Amino acid sequence: MDAVSQSICIYRLILDDIDAKVTMRGGGGLTAITQTTDDIFEARIAQEGHEDIRTYQIELSESGAPKILSVKESTKSY
Repeated sequence: MDAVSQSICIYRLILDDIDAKVTMRGGGGLTAITQTTDDIFEARIAQEGHEDIRTYQIELSESGAPKILSVKESTKSY
């Protein structure tokens, strides 16, 4: 699997997880998904006066299929 296809698979996995598990849906919606290291991705969701951050650790199988290993939640106020 090429790098772009792999990224798309990872983003879809993250978006599906957010759709299934995030109940606070006000604010400005999903503002970014960024890769911070080889296996860590951050999804940012704008809320009133703060940003919810979900940090995903992703594992790739030998075939390139992604799997979520862990999710950590944090908040950035502004």
